[in-house]
Amino acid sequence: MMGDLISKSLALRILSAIVLVPVVLFAVYYGGTLFYALLGLLVAISVYEWVTLAKKTSRFLPLSVVGIVYLFLCFFSAYMIRDNYGFAVSAVFLAALWASDIGAYICGKIIGGPKMAETISPNKTWAGFCGGIVFTAVTILVCVLALFDPDKLVMPVSLWALSAVFIAVSGQVGDLAVSVLKRQAHAKDSGALIPGHGGLLDRIDSLLLASPVFLLFLSGAAG
Repeated sequence: MMGDLISKSLALRILSAIVLVPVVLFAVYYGGTLFYALLGLLVAISVYEWVTLAKKTSRFLPLSVVGIVYLFLCFFSAYMIRDNYGFAVSAVFLAALWASDIGAYICGKIIGGPKMAETISPNKTWAGFCGGIVFTAVTILVCVLALFDPDKLVMPVSLWALSAVFIAVSGQVGDLAVSVLKRQAHAKDSGALIPGHGGLLDRIDSLLLASPVFLLFLSGAAG
């Protein structure tokens, strides 16, 4: 029974990704109005889900204010990455985040082991955390070598590899931040928008904090 549930969950994740990933990548590649429209839609849905969760807690106003500021900062950072560094860097960043999620999921399921933050997110393990970093680093190096000319790497390969740690760690922390909110709201998911993933925040929680962290890393390393 458990194996069937895991297989069904994984299948739903894959199907959702097949639909969503090309849409997101096309909007990021195309830029302009389409990219702005996508960001605006993501902001609106994210704020709605965050405020809806906050309403179920005893600290509605402060959590709502903090959440709205947090979400706008994170999405603005995602915009700045695309606007300042172009599609290739944005694509590497997104691929790294997806690799981190996949690596954490696979290693967590296969290896298991000690829990990372059991009271906040019972399914997260240290094996998954480390697997996320490894998958992220490999994905970044492959993408950088495939998408960039050797003399146009934006920053040295060694710093690209180091960025994997910042992306994976901040992505996990961003995931836990949303998990804390869901825990306080006594909710399993942030919504039911995406099959296999729950709400939008369940899908992009790692993107949120990772965006300003990666932007700061880029600003320092490429600056």
